Amino acid sequence: MVEVRFQRAPDGLVERFEARGHAGYARAGRDIVCSAVTAVLFTAVGYAESVYNPEGLPEKVRYKDADGFLVWECPELSEADRQKLIPVFDAMILGLRQIRENAGKRYLVVNELEVRLND
Repeated sequence: MVEVRFQRAPDGLVERFEARGHAGYARAGRDIVCSAVTAVLFTAVGYAESVYNPEGLPEKVRYKDADGFLVWECPELSEADRQKLIPVFDAMILGLRQIRENAGKRYLVVNELEVRLND
């Protein structure tokens, strides 16, 4: 099963998400659920990276990935850039939930973590 956990800031922007696991829908290399989840996640990350790191500088990359694992953390952004990213990550979450509904809940879990506000 793939589990995706995300955390939103008070303004609605996903500040961080983490995906781990394999769907187990089919054997490796033929698992359409893993492929769909990966495509949705990396599309959102790719867009975000193009907003705050258009030069593609390695030191500005904000995600880490490995087999069955992806984590992205939002860098410090201007208000304008934050507003650009909110609908992209909303679309990412919608896409994940649609995959879950179509493939089955046993292959994908999508959880929103509690937001902790600074005192």
